Amino acid sequence: MKVRNLNASSHKTRQLIKDTFAQLLHEKRNVSKISVTELVKCANINRSTFYSHFDDIWQVAEDIKAETMKAFFENKTIASLNDIEPFLDEIYRYIRKNDDLFRLIFISDEVTGFVQRLGNICKGKVYTAFLNDPTVADKDLLELEISTFSDGMAMQFIRYYHNDYNVSLENIITFAKIWSREIILRRTSKAVKKRENA
Repeated sequence: MKVRNLNASSHKTRQLIKDTFAQLLHEKRNVSKISVTELVKCANINRSTFYSHFDDIWQVAEDIKAETMKAFFENKTIASLNDIEPFLDEIYRYIRKNDDLFRLIFISDEVTGFVQRLGNICKGKVYTAFLNDPTVADKDLLELEISTFSDGMAMQFIRYYHNDYNVSLENIITFAKIWSREIILRRTSKAVKKRENA
């Protein structure tokens, strides 16, 4: 970040640059096809304003990614299974709030690797919570189940933003919450004992 002390005007300008970048990325589908010249013209700002905030186009893309990572994961821990649903709820709130931005950038060719990265971080946090929770009695194929779910959810978000099929964001979120509740119920001590005694 080049501007050190961001005031309200600087925040507004940075957001304008990121919003314009997202629109151009939606049109061109590839960061390498976007130029600073085109971006400043579309944003109706001058080049020096752009360069006071970012070094180049790639830094704008990285800033959007970093902002998303921070919103998803900074200061968010999953200390127990009870923390999984609130953790996912925070992620979904952020997605809902930034739906227009995601709708623009998720159509690009650049996004798949980033979504996989987000999914891997989420998967690691959820898996660790299951491993460390003393009530989890069934850990057989746990990593595979969580990995399959996480990768599948990442794909559903990509498909949603690519308008691949007729499922709403709310459908995806509802499914994720149902899955998280069901895996917790199935793998905790009470459920395992019940199955063993049957």
